[in-house]
Amino acid sequence: MNEKELLTMYLGSDVSVCKYTSSSIFDLLSSEYEIISFESKGTQINGPDLYIKYCGEQKVLAIEHFEFDSTKTRIRKGSENNRRNAEINRDYEQALVNVNELGDQLLRTYDYSQTKSLVNYRDNLLRSFKSHYRNITSYKKNLVKAGIADSLDQVKMVFFINDSTLDGNTFYDSTEHSLIQLLPYNIKEFVELLYKSTEIDLMFIGCGFGDMKRIFVLELNKNCLGEISRIPLCDDITNLFNNSRSTVLRKSTLLSRSRIKEKSNTQT
Repeated sequence: MNEKELLTMYLGSDVSVCKYTSSSIFDLLSSEYEIISFESKGTQINGPDLYIKYCGEQKVLAIEHFEFDSTKTRIRKGSENNRRNAEINRDYEQALVNVNELGDQLLRTYDYSQTKSLVNYRDNLLRSFKSHYRNITSYKKNLVKAGIADSLDQVKMVFFINDSTLDGNTFYDSTEHSLIQLLPYNIKEFVELLYKSTEIDLMFIGCGFGDMKRIFVLELNKNCLGEISRIPLCDDITNLFNNSRSTVLRKSTLLSRSRIKEKSNTQT
């Protein structure tokens, strides 16, 4: 799933918008807007990933996407979560190739062992955020160079942040006495960083697990930042099970007639 498909999926699910978000952003999210993929050809810094033109095409939202999770990350090999996802998808796609009969159903079960921690969540989030933040001016210049925006002032910068941890992250809120969804602004160091990150206008935060997806839209104005600073901070990740555990992941496909024809043509 590419960035455009991912954002479209999230915006079509459960959308929560900060009450201090301006009316123009509310109107944008409730209207028929077009999310456009951007290819920054011939530029030193790639990006942004997407953009949206609004207010009669007088303004541009530049959207840069990054994902992170709460598993251990090796700089060259990526996160434990993503490596295991890639292994499972490769195995499943190969198995799917071997299903030849119409109506055959492929069902495979995988043990998905992962070790999650608040330290991993925080460090992965902050590292990814900082690496993209230092390129913001280049993202804006790329849009001007491509003729999409007339000037840098015409561009508002959006970070689309996606927690890709397989079964999500939660923590215990002692005030509400319940488990709640862990979000980046429940991390003290991230909230402190946001106050210094004046080049970002909006954040889209995608999270959830399985078919349960939510996206939070925040316009980083003074009132919204003040609201964020009053949100409970996370002391540790708390799951319904242990942080280090084996998750059962099932993938299933009922082979359709069109897929059989497609496979047949490929083999000949």
